[in-house]
Amino acid sequence: GTDVDAAAAWFVKRAGGGDVVVLRTSGGSGYNDYFYQIVPGAVNSVSTFVMANTQAASDPFLLGRVANATAIFWAGGDQWTY
Repeated sequence: GTDVDAAAAWFVKRAGGGDVVVLRTSGGSGYNDYFYQIVPGAVNSVSTFVMANTQAASDPFLLGRVANATAIFWAGGDQWTY
């Protein structure tokens, strides 16, 4: 479905001013600007990772970012791809 601004605002407020990681199987980094703008100043950073396969989902850099994230957003798509 479409994004719900009130839900996105709730999500970024709960990130506690920290780092958000967006995980997806296709698409781009459109959520980065969206999460920065929905509640200005609510997050420190937003990083999107597009994973086309399980090998990409095992990348050490990605795993480090996920481990240190204060919030993780699954952007939809077929998560079985990971």
